[in-house]
Amino acid sequence: MPYESEHESCQKFPPSPISSFGGDWREYGEGDPDKMAMIRFAVKRRALILFSLLSAVALRADDGIWLFNRFPSEAVQQKYGFQVTNQFLDKLRLGSVKFVGVASGSFVSPKGLLFTNHHVASECIQQLSSKGNDYMGNGYIAASEAEERKCPNLEADVLLSIVDVTSRVR
Repeated sequence: MPYESEHESCQKFPPSPISSFGGDWREYGEGDPDKMAMIRFAVKRRALILFSLLSAVALRADDGIWLFNRFPSEAVQQKYGFQVTNQFLDKLRLGSVKFVGVASGSFVSPKGLLFTNHHVASECIQQLSSKGNDYMGNGYIAASEAEERKCPNLEADVLLSIVDVTSRVR
């Protein structure tokens, strides 16, 4: 339970029984710059050790990010028993879009309807809204394809092919 401090805006907590300083760590270096520097160093060191341990775990991940033309189909077949064909990879590649910036999306219809995250489309939604139609606040559902609203300034790129140009560059 907190108890009152000499400072109105602060609350102090009673000493922790597990404190290595034998009391409240915030009081340990109070008024002593050297002790405060030691505390800051210890905190930074522990954070660095924790970061190093977590990074080492992340480095062991074997999933990877693969280009469609260099996908490890054989390794996936052996590990998961799933055969990834070039036809399947082409379908994935042609169904994916990249919006200007770092956003992505997917085609959900053969006529170009896209699915993406709200933050990607929010600027467009605001542009399409008016005083009478607050699409950001109320949403919008098109009853038919003719009623679908198009984003005038949204650009989406589709990766149509991958070509190795190494021999041309050399």
